[in-house]
Amino acid sequence: MFSRKEYFYFFGCLLSIILIQFVGAFINPVSSENEIRKLGFSNISLVERNYFFVVFRGCDRDMVKFTFNATNSEGIQKQIIACVPVFGNIKVYSK
Repeated sequence: MFSRKEYFYFFGCLLSIILIQFVGAFINPVSSENEIRKLGFSNISLVERNYFFVVFRGCDRDMVKFTFNATNSEGIQKQIIACVPVFGNIKVYSK
C-alpha cells in the first residue's frame, strides 16, 4: 500500500510537529511576570504553564501559555493569561 519511504516521511513529519511543541518548555516565565508588572499588577504568582498545543488553549501561534494570579492597582485579584511566542511580543489577557 505505502512504500517504506512514505512511512518514514509521514512519521518524520509527525515527530517534527510533536518536538516543535516542546520548545515552549524552555521559555522562562520571568519575562511574562515583568510584562504584567509593567501593566500595574502586583503579588504575581504562577498558577499554570501550558506548552503543548497552546493554539487549542486560547493562544494563537504562540509557544507557551502562562496563567498567573495577580492583584491589580485597585486591589482586586485577577487571573492573567500571558501568551508567549518564541519571537515577538508577549500578549497579556485578563479574565
